[in-house]
Amino acid sequence: PRNLAAAHRHYLGDGFEGAHTAMADAEAVMQVFFGQLDRHELRDKTDAALAVFSNHGRRMADPAGKLVYDEAGHLCFNTFKNKGIPVLDDVGYAEWMLRGSFPAATVQMIRSELQSTKKVNSPGLFGGN
Repeated sequence: PRNLAAAHRHYLGDGFEGAHTAMADAEAVMQVFFGQLDRHELRDKTDAALAVFSNHGRRMADPAGKLVYDEAGHLCFNTFKNKGIPVLDDVGYAEWMLRGSFPAATVQMIRSELQSTKKVNSPGLFGGN
């Protein structure tokens, strides 16, 4: 099963009392988290290293996970058919994202990337700049 009691048994070797009360569930989640850190030898890792580990080796660039950094440090798409393609290699797709309803942080990162290299086809996407 994929539930909190099963995770608690898996990482800590036992169930937990008071399941489904807010306080007991919160305590169990914390115990499972620390159990995971111990099992995978991650207790001494930085927050950044944990983020990479939990995202299957990808370093996320925005909170929504729509953008990632590749091994060379290039800002890349993490969505749909353009997954893994650097933003600067598909300006048209970047501009489509700017016109879409993507999170503000994602949009700002794309704008900054395009503006930093002056690679933009539609200047109006930047408020006339």
